[in-house]
Amino acid sequence: MQQRLNITSRSTRAILIVLIVFVFTTLIPLGAGSRTTNSGQMTTLVIVRHAERDSGDDPPLNKKGKKRAEALLFALAESKISAIYSPDLKRNLQTAEPLAAHLGIEVTVIAKDRLNDTIQLAADLVRDIPKNHPGKTVLFIGNQGPSTPQMGGNLIELYKKLGGHSRPPTLYWDMFIVTLSPDGESRIIKSTYGEIG
Repeated sequence: MQQRLNITSRSTRAILIVLIVFVFTTLIPLGAGSRTTNSGQMTTLVIVRHAERDSGDDPPLNKKGKKRAEALLFALAESKISAIYSPDLKRNLQTAEPLAAHLGIEVTVIAKDRLNDTIQLAADLVRDIPKNHPGKTVLFIGNQGPSTPQMGGNLIELYKKLGGHSRPPTLYWDMFIVTLSPDGESRIIKSTYGEIG
C-alpha cells in the first residue's frame, strides 16, 4: 500500500510527519497488518536520501545540504526516532548530525565496504532493524548509487526489499515512512520535507 502526500507548508509538513509516525508506532499495533517481532511489537522505518552535496569523492554537504539537514531535524525532532543508520560517508553522516545531536543518540555507521553489495545490505537492514529496535522508529539515511546493471544503490534496493514498486526515495526531499509487516507486505507513506526542487 503506497500513498503520496504533497504538503507545501514547512510547519504543516513537520506536524504531519510527526502525526504519521505517531499513528504508525502507536495506533496501528492495536490492529492487524503490522510486522511483529519476537516481542510482538511493530517497527517503523523512515527513509531519506542524504542532503545535497557538491561533486567529488565523498564530498561534504554544501550550503543547501546543510539547510536540508536542519530541515530533517525540524521534521523529525518530535518523532521519537530511537536509532539512526547511515553509511560511513561524509554527506550521510552530516545529514544525520543535527538530528542525532538533538536527540542525543549515536549514529549506527555502516562500513563503506558493505555498500558494494546493496542487495545484501538491504536484506540485512530489513532483518536487523526490527530485531534490534522492536516497537521503535528508526531513520535510515541512504544513497542513490552506486548502481550496476545487477543492482541499484542502497535506497533503491532497500525500497524494493520493503515491497516498493514505484519510484524509490532517491530525491533529496523524499521521506518515506514504512511499517514493516509480518506477512511481508510493508505499508509505505511517501512524504517530503524541506525545500522541494
